[in-house]
Amino acid sequence: MEKPKKKRSFKRLSEEHKRNIGLAHKGMKHTEKSKRKLSEALKKGHREGTIIPSFLGRKHTEETKRKISDNHHNCSGSNNSQWKGGMVQSRGYKSVYSPNHPNATINHYVRESRLVMEKKIGRILSKEEIVHHLDGDNTNNQLDNLHLFPNQSKHWTYHLYLRRIVKQMMGEC
Repeated sequence: MEKPKKKRSFKRLSEEHKRNIGLAHKGMKHTEKSKRKLSEALKKGHREGTIIPSFLGRKHTEETKRKISDNHHNCSGSNNSQWKGGMVQSRGYKSVYSPNHPNATINHYVRESRLVMEKKIGRILSKEEIVHHLDGDNTNNQLDNLHLFPNQSKHWTYHLYLRRIVKQMMGEC
């Protein structure tokens, strides 16, 4: 006859006990075998819901909430430790930090090509308007390399036209 398995009960460790455990393990390295076992145990615990975060059930004091809010309130733009001058590159396009632009993304960035075109025509572009890079290099935002299409349909028609021309040229060669 098989013994019934005991259900594990998790008890909270005192802060002193946690410190002592940390000091005892300081500088120790896990072997690859123990790393694998730990990883599997953690995955199993998360799947079964037996691993409970240590902060569960604890609430922040009002003072702590205020401090967190104060620290996060002014962390955008040049006040952020990760600030790199307001220029980022995403999906092959250069974007500029413009928090007050009406068409900025949720992260307050606008594609540089749109800003260059807006400066040229003297108004804000609508969301439907498409800025096309003539040389195909999405990072080349020089004015002579940009063309404005009124909508995606006209832009796509232009690309289809270019494909047709290329096919004709390839057929003639």
